[in-house]
Amino acid sequence: MQYAINEITSIPNDQVKKLHEQGIKTADALLDAARTPADRRALSSATGIEEIKIFKWVNYADLSRIDGLDPELTTLLEEVGITTMLDLRGRSPFSLHSKMVSTNQKRNLVDQVPDMLHMADIVNHAKSMEPEVAYKD
Repeated sequence: MQYAINEITSIPNDQVKKLHEQGIKTADALLDAARTPADRRALSSATGIEEIKIFKWVNYADLSRIDGLDPELTTLLEEVGITTMLDLRGRSPFSLHSKMVSTNQKRNLVDQVPDMLHMADIVNHAKSMEPEVAYKD
């Protein structure tokens, strides 16, 4: 599902505007524009946005390709330490669910944490996908 770039909660409005000026309006467009380190350097140069921030956001965009993950749930995943597709693929659905419930009780990021079965589906879907973010040129 395509999410508007402004739905990525960690992107401030002023930086959303800079991305829009580069034609980047969706998470998919961000993934296309910042897939490789060279892409991220070029986008950083064009926008003045720090490359490390772009790297964080493009990993979020990669996670957003997983069925069952909406922007709020992806933010909760970030809060429990899941910032990349590889992170998610390596997690136990049981321990992940437990940590998400605990974190959400403290931070109230989502109305309802998905049940164990839903989390297992999300993790299994992540395992069936290849990350689209490149870490080396």
